[in-house]
Amino acid sequence: MFDGDSGFLEKAGLFFLGIFLILCGLGMIEMSFTEFEEWASIISCVVFGLLFVVGGGALIWLEYAPSAEDIKSLLGLNVLEGVKSEVSPDFAVLKEDKSADESLLRAFRADFAAFFRQGGIGENSEIQNDVTQLYWHILALQKKRLDNKGLTLEMTSERMCYRGIVPVREKSFSDGKYKIADVSETVEAKRTFKEQDGKVLTVIKSLETAWYRLLEAPRQGDGEIACPNCGTYASRENLIDGCDSCGTKFTVEDLDKRVSDFAFRPDYEVEYAKYTAARATYGRRAGLLIGVPVFLLSLIGSASVSGSFGAGPIMKVAAVLDRR
Repeated sequence: MFDGDSGFLEKAGLFFLGIFLILCGLGMIEMSFTEFEEWASIISCVVFGLLFVVGGGALIWLEYAPSAEDIKSLLGLNVLEGVKSEVSPDFAVLKEDKSADESLLRAFRADFAAFFRQGGIGENSEIQNDVTQLYWHILALQKKRLDNKGLTLEMTSERMCYRGIVPVREKSFSDGKYKIADVSETVEAKRTFKEQDGKVLTVIKSLETAWYRLLEAPRQGDGEIACPNCGTYASRENLIDGCDSCGTKFTVEDLDKRVSDFAFRPDYEVEYAKYTAARATYGRRAGLLIGVPVFLLSLIGSASVSGSFGAGPIMKVAAVLDRR
């Protein structure tokens, strides 16, 4: 009953809506015999009351298939489990990678955090396996500036999944020398700048998108790689000492797919996806958290005022609701 795409809270809300319609119908039927004396009024009130009862019962029946799980849910035995699963249904942390590119992005973020967290610039840092040589020098200069100011940067990040948004989005093209991919990844990250004594200077939270540019030399046939300068294809071994055609020297590692740029950027599609997910999730939750207590308080209140007027029990509940 409480599984499926619509979620526990939405189905619970429909259940209480059905209960409300049934109570209204029973109240109308009860009122027809306690408040009216003319048969026309009694019959019309009974007919409309039956329509409400049938409609509420049909709503509950169509939404819920009877099962042992249904009984547990209605008795409240798994309410806590259901509510827990609804805390962030559309804001899930993704721990697994579905492609080599996703693995590269995850490794880069981890190595980026380790590189800036350490003191100084160590030799053969892990991040050098993820980035181009040019970008490595850029990152080294950034690290050097932080060190000169006595600052450290700590970064934590997680890939996120938001409703209706693919976690990793890629657009590829070629500039004639390299295969280039502009990649957007939904990420929640926190960057903390600290002084050497551990004092926190500022914390920057990025809750939207990490942007990357990936470079890779074109390939063809049996592992032949294009020279990044003239585009001539040759084996990897023949390019170790430079291109035989144009004589250009370059780092052989840059022929593999590497990160050449990285930044956090806002993304309106991610923002809208987060908005729709929050509206659907917290709207249902707010309705349930408000409606259920009012419903229960009304039942308690009806029992406390049962002798204050002569109406039947159904109308007493309605009267208490009206007073509140």
